[in-house]
Amino acid sequence: MTDPRGGRFHFATRASRDALGLAGAQAEPFLVHVEEWEARSERAATFPVHLRANEESFGLDLHLESAKPPVLQGERGLSRKGRSPAMPPTTTR
Repeated sequence: MTDPRGGRFHFATRASRDALGLAGAQAEPFLVHVEEWEARSERAATFPVHLRANEESFGLDLHLESAKPPVLQGERGLSRKGRSPAMPPTTTR
């Protein structure tokens, strides 16, 4: 997080596994979390999303609204990250 007026920069990162409920994700209702950091939908639809992440020296508590509909990427909205027999490879030009 950058605060240009105050001349401050804060950075934090976390990684964990689903074991013991330390991290996880689900589509409906939307929820992604790593320990107590989380992004969670506030209603049945994905947006608005409530994003919370707190560290010792700083924190975020944001409510995110969508101004436009989702933009699908890749073929039929699927952005493949590897080869799959179920879907032929796409070509880029």
